[in-house]
Amino acid sequence: MLISKSSKIETGDLATFKLVNGDEIVGTVESVDQSSVGADYTVSNPMTVVPSQKGVGLFPSLMTGKEKASVTLKAQHVMMAVLTTDELKPHYTQMTTGIVT
Repeated sequence: MLISKSSKIETGDLATFKLVNGDEIVGTVESVDQSSVGADYTVSNPMTVVPSQKGVGLFPSLMTGKEKASVTLKAQHVMMAVLTTDELKPHYTQMTTGIVT
């Protein structure tokens, strides 16, 4: 029997969020608060996905915020939330820590 991780987003996961304004945010999930409307996600190191000539790039979502700040994405602003692809994880790690994997 194969055991695979659930696609449910949990604390510690790297997740991608599509917001109602069209932005796509990648961040490490600090907490998930379920409500009748949906889920509020608190994420650290939020990065905005931007297209580039070399593919997908990541840009800090908060240019003047503290480096390790956590933010809450409210349920009414999140259209979609999924686990981030394995291909993007090393790029996120490099952008947020400087460590090249």
